[in-house]
Amino acid sequence: MCRQLAREARPFPRLRLASAASLFDCTYDHFALDGYDPHPAIAAPVAV
Repeated sequence: MCRQLAREARPFPRLRLASAASLFDCTYDHFALDGYDPHPAIAAPVAV
């Protein structure tokens, strides 16, 4: 079985949005991910 598919699923993170005066006033500071817990990377060979 594929190593990635064999991993146990983790809970989804939540996206938190801060209010802004306008859509065009939004910056990266207005967005936050709460509860993001990624799995370790799986190394794979890459041809260059």
